[in-house]
Amino acid sequence: VISLLISKKENPTLKDYILAVTIGAIIMVVGYTIGRSFIYATPKAAMLKLPFQIVQASFGAIMAVILHTRLPLKRFLK
Repeated sequence: VISLLISKKENPTLKDYILAVTIGAIIMVVGYTIGRSFIYATPKAAMLKLPFQIVQASFGAIMAVILHTRLPLKRFLK
């Protein structure tokens, strides 16, 4: 999802990266919650882990945007 959203832009801005990563994080949290609902056989048990999943996704999204915008990785990919 993130790659699809960013690849549509010719020159993506920081706002575009943040939006794409946020949408990806939301999809990840929802997917994990639905998956855990099936594994634990009850949505109530899966909801107990929801705050931790949100923290994990938020931290990962923030770090991804920082690393992508601050590190000169493009020169290694060329």
